[in-house]
Amino acid sequence: MIPDVLIVISAGLFFIEIFYWIFKNRWPDIYFGTSDFTSLFISISPLRFVSFRMIPIFIAINLAISMFGSKLSINQHLIVGITIGSLHTLLHNGRALLQLIIRSGRLKRFFNVYSQYLVHIFSILSIPITGFFSGWASNSKYVGSFFPTWQGLVDNIWSSFVGAGLAVLIYKTYENRDQHPAEIFQRSLATIDDNLIDEIEIKSRQFHADKAIVLAVAIVENIQRPKWFRFLERIKSLIIRRGTYGIMQVTSTKPLNDKKSVDLAVKEYFANQRVYGEWISDERRNEVIKIAKTYNNDETYANLVADAYTYTALTDRWNEKYE
Repeated sequence: MIPDVLIVISAGLFFIEIFYWIFKNRWPDIYFGTSDFTSLFISISPLRFVSFRMIPIFIAINLAISMFGSKLSINQHLIVGITIGSLHTLLHNGRALLQLIIRSGRLKRFFNVYSQYLVHIFSILSIPITGFFSGWASNSKYVGSFFPTWQGLVDNIWSSFVGAGLAVLIYKTYENRDQHPAEIFQRSLATIDDNLIDEIEIKSRQFHADKAIVLAVAIVENIQRPKWFRFLERIKSLIIRRGTYGIMQVTSTKPLNDKKSVDLAVKEYFANQRVYGEWISDERRNEVIKIAKTYNNDETYANLVADAYTYTALTDRWNEKYE
C-alpha cells in the first residue's frame, strides 16, 4: 500500500504545480508584487485570493485519489490529503518564509514585511487543513462522481481535450474582459473615496506636486493593498507597530489612515515635483517613471504607475495641465 500512497501523493503535487504553471502565477509572491495582471486580479479581493489558493488543492487531491488511489482506505485518503497540502505549502510558503527570515536576497522584502510573514504563515496553516478536508471529501460518492478514474480518463480522452479547450477559451475571454489594465485602474479608482481624491488635490496644490502622479500611485497601491488588506495591517499594528499604512503605504511607527498617508506621501515624496509637456508622450512617461522610482525603486512598479498616470490623463476630472 505504501507505493500506492506515494504515487497518489506525487500525482497530487504534480497536478498542483501544473495548475499554477499554466496560469503563470508566481507563488508564493502573488500578494507582494506587480509582476503580472493575473496576480493583481486575484489579489484584489480576499475571496479571490483564498479561492485561488485553496480550490486547486482540493481539486488536485481528489483527482489524484480518484485516478490512482482506488485501493486506499479512508484513513489513507486523509493521510494523502494532509501530506500533499503540507508538502506543497512547505515547498513554497515555507521556503519563502525561510528566505525572508535569513534575508537570502532571493525573495524581495517589502516595507510591510510582517504582512508578508502573516500571509505565508496563513498559507502554511490553512493549506494542510484544506488537504485534510479534501482527503475526507474524496470518500463521498457525490464528490467522487466529479472526478474520473484512470480508466475513465482514458475512455474519455477526447472529451477531456474538448473540455480543456473550452476552459482555455473561457479563461482567455475572462482574462481579456477582467484583466485589461485600464479596467483594473478603473476599478481601483472607483473604490477610492471622493474625499480622499479631494485630499490629493488639496495637498498637491499646497506642496506644488503633480496631482495626477499622486493619484496614479494611489491607484496602484490600492490595487496591491486593497482597503480590506489595509484594515488587516492596522490590526497587525496592535502587535507590531512599524509597517506601511494607508492607501499610499507610507512607512510609519504607528498606524495611519488613508488621509494621513496621503498627506505624508505628498509632503515627503512628491512636493515640488511636476511633469510638463504633452500628456501622452514618451518624454512625459519617462519623467513619471523617474518620479515613481523615488517612491518605489521597483521597475515594474514604476511602469505600472506610468500606465495608471496615462489612464488618469484620459479621464475628464484629471485631464488638466498646470500653468
